[in-house]
Amino acid sequence: MTTATKLEYLQPQQPDVKLMRKEEVAARLMVSISTLERWRSKGGGPAYIKMGKRRVAYSEAAIEAWLLANEYTSTKDAKRS
Repeated sequence: MTTATKLEYLQPQQPDVKLMRKEEVAARLMVSISTLERWRSKGGGPAYIKMGKRRVAYSEAAIEAWLLANEYTSTKDAKRS
């Protein structure tokens, strides 16, 4: 079973929930996979779903929420967080 097939199999039964692999999330956020791994270890990144010992996935909704929570209009606003 390929990785994509495994993720499709593990998709929740809700049709509006989409899971993304770490490679897809890294590309979407324009960061490296190692940056995502560091965020998972130290905190600060988007919420993720642990799917077994070594596999993680991200919900598209969690990525969108994280992006919105980290959206600023000035550097002054960003420093307050």
